[in-house]
Amino acid sequence: MCSYILVFLLFKVYNKKRSFCGIQKVTMVKGYTRIKILSEAEINDLYSLPKFTSEERVVFFSLNTKEKQLIQKISDFPSKVYTILQLGYFKAKGRLYSFKYEDVFLDIDYVLIRYFSIEENHKNLLVKAKKVENNKKILTLLKFRAFDKEAKKGIHSAPWLNYQGQKILKWIFTVLFPGQVQGNYPF
Repeated sequence: MCSYILVFLLFKVYNKKRSFCGIQKVTMVKGYTRIKILSEAEINDLYSLPKFTSEERVVFFSLNTKEKQLIQKISDFPSKVYTILQLGYFKAKGRLYSFKYEDVFLDIDYVLIRYFSIEENHKNLLVKAKKVENNKKILTLLKFRAFDKEAKKGIHSAPWLNYQGQKILKWIFTVLFPGQVQGNYPF
């Protein structure tokens, strides 16, 4: 009961001030509001492709024994380079990226010199990489899994989201977005 009162008071303060603890309520279109928690700079920092310094490349593109074994199992050269890049980016930011040669050419140069003793410029290297297949291998190696339809379905049926939890979430979303919450789930 105490937690219900606390949540209710927080939303009362939030709705009056339109800002609470750095969280802002932003009206995008008449009748539609969004909560803005992060600034544009914070969003870019979280989701943009990492830009490594020379020292950071040494750290993030270093491979442990299991990672080296994974790279050795990959048959084609472009996929090996692509996988090393993705491993480095995943270590830095915890996510996989889609990228173009122009965005990562310095990292490609480092990987080619470090692991393959090649100093040539391979502009079309990434085009030939088996990206989806290698992303799955990276996630498996690091004990992660893709957030696909099956994983999304698992969240909706998770035991922590029991009936009482659903009611609380629905109430919170109803307070934040009156008239917009329908059905059994607020999302």
